[in-house]
Amino acid sequence: LSDRLVTGSLGGEVFVWNLIAEKCTMKLPTQGNAVNAVAWDRTMILAATDMDIQVMDSSTGRKTETLRGHADVVTCLCLSMPYLITGSRDNTVKVWSMRTWRCVRTISAPGVRSLAVHGENLMVGTDSGELQYWAVRAHTPV
Repeated sequence: LSDRLVTGSLGGEVFVWNLIAEKCTMKLPTQGNAVNAVAWDRTMILAATDMDIQVMDSSTGRKTETLRGHADVVTCLCLSMPYLITGSRDNTVKVWSMRTWRCVRTISAPGVRSLAVHGENLMVGTDSGELQYWAVRAHTPV
């Protein structure tokens, strides 16, 4: 997987690139919705402007799961095994189990724009330029 890159477009397509061959090896339509974020591991995960998170088989591009739970556009996502973490304009961060694809935690975070995980901590970048730092196990801001 380290020789591949996944990108999304405003036109609603996902591209899988082979970095060694320097070419696109797979092109997948979403449903015409702009792709806001992608993550790649054994599965391909993408968030488009339709509020859903799509989980796809990385070798075939076939959709395997649709995660629903956000009430507005999903703006960002990141992987922190065994969890998928998503942020939305609905002012929440959701933590999803990658074993069951169920939401296991919701955190209130106004204006979520970006997410990053460092060890046991979650950083949330907001519309206001603020960086919130959460101790994930304790579910409290640091």
